[in-house]
Amino acid sequence: MEKGEYGLSLAKITAITTMNFGVQLSVDLLSVKVIDKLGYRRSILIVEACPTEGKEAAMSLLHSFYCWGQLAVVLLSTLFFSIFGIEKWHILACI
Repeated sequence: MEKGEYGLSLAKITAITTMNFGVQLSVDLLSVKVIDKLGYRRSILIVEACPTEGKEAAMSLLHSFYCWGQLAVVLLSTLFFSIFGIEKWHILACI
């Protein structure tokens, strides 16, 4: 199996990614129990304490920006790799 710049095979990179998502899922599942013990009121106190009007609209906008930001990252990184090549990934990481 071909190894990349750091000697990692695609199988090892895939394992790292899979482990990352596994940890994220585990934390999400555990946070449900923590929020049940604390109560939803304590969990959303920071959002409710914001000194603005229309908190629901602000939260929707925040979620929307996250999605659009993710789309921008994917498109811009694809464009970067198309122009400069994947071997320059470390430059993109610094940018």
